[in-house]
Amino acid sequence: MDRRVRAVVSCSAFSDPRAITADFLRRLHIPLWPFLPLVCLFIERWLGTRMESVTPARRVGEIGVPLLLLHGDSDRFIPPAHMEALYTQAARDRVEMRHLPDRRHADVTTDAGCGEEIVGFFSTHLSEAARRQAIAALERPSGPAVHPSGASPHL
Repeated sequence: MDRRVRAVVSCSAFSDPRAITADFLRRLHIPLWPFLPLVCLFIERWLGTRMESVTPARRVGEIGVPLLLLHGDSDRFIPPAHMEALYTQAARDRVEMRHLPDRRHADVTTDAGCGEEIVGFFSTHLSEAARRQAIAALERPSGPAVHPSGASPHL
């Protein structure tokens, strides 16, 4: 992950592309065999990689910054269970999860409470990240230490 990224917010994400594809086929009353393997093969060809290599549930644990997962409780496109699957695979000390009542897939971010959650999350974690970065810069043994304000810490 890019070192400049200090916090991540994910809204209405799926945890597994194969599972969400199977769910979609079921909703359309299309038999999983032989269609699921064929649809997955098509998607993998389009992506240029195997679905397993880009499965969010397998990669979310690699996120080394604070993570906020948001999902509408009324999402019929990607069920809230996908957020819960991501939550269980994420680093416990860095992940927060919020169910948004009466929200569907496309209207999660139009909820005023969602905006407040996102702003509060970034305010908390970006401020903390900046503080940690400043402390790390002050503790670096190489070269003269410089306070984030530009003042010398020795004054």
